[in-house]
Amino acid sequence: MDKRLLPLLASSAFIAVPAVAQDVLPVPDWSGIYIGVIGGYGFGDLDVEGEGFIFIPPAIPYDLSIDAEGAFLGGQFGYLHQFGNFVVGIVGDGSVADIEGFDSVNIYDEDDFTVGASAGINWFGTLRGTAGVSFGRVMVFGTGGLAVGETEMEVGYDLSNIITTSRLPDSFDPTTSETNTSVGFALGGGVAGMLTPNLMADLSALFIDLGSESFSVVDEDDIGVGQGEVDFSTLLVRFGLSYKFP
Repeated sequence: MDKRLLPLLASSAFIAVPAVAQDVLPVPDWSGIYIGVIGGYGFGDLDVEGEGFIFIPPAIPYDLSIDAEGAFLGGQFGYLHQFGNFVVGIVGDGSVADIEGFDSVNIYDEDDFTVGASAGINWFGTLRGTAGVSFGRVMVFGTGGLAVGETEMEVGYDLSNIITTSRLPDSFDPTTSETNTSVGFALGGGVAGMLTPNLMADLSALFIDLGSESFSVVDEDDIGVGQGEVDFSTLLVRFGLSYKFP
């Protein structure tokens, strides 16, 4: 072989290898409609601020911090559009959840007046905008928008230590139980990968704040009463697997 041909052959091979790789692993187009499933785990610090009194005022203030956690499972539907390396879109999702917890505190003469609260999130959904940067088959993104969910709480005052109620683990009476549909915001970010031209996976962290709900507790014998509010927020670690339509 003529040695003068070696540089030409080498340069031809250098050009051909990326061309073959491009055919085997084409640069993905993130644009399109997608639908998929999501799931994960939520960690919430639900703050309770209230006050209660026995017989007559003054009221005794108290604070509870409920470590709520649990799993969720749902679906998502969205659209992405790519401009060069930048990707923007909109997504809506909804999930059923079992994120709840319990806390209690003694606020008067050791065990004579105990406040207990159980609170959680039964379902939630979001409608969010997304914006990200594509690095070929991987995209890093941020997201934010509207959140809505069903919050549930039960607050009780234990005055006798002998009466039991439905959800609170100890003897709390009187109690109040409320379920509300709350609206707030969602904010987070994550990373997505294009597994195939039509299959996407994403891993993200999403903070949801559903605001606060107020409550009041009144004993039928007017022995103990109280009022306050519960703040509902949770951090979601979520995984999604979606099909992108051609």
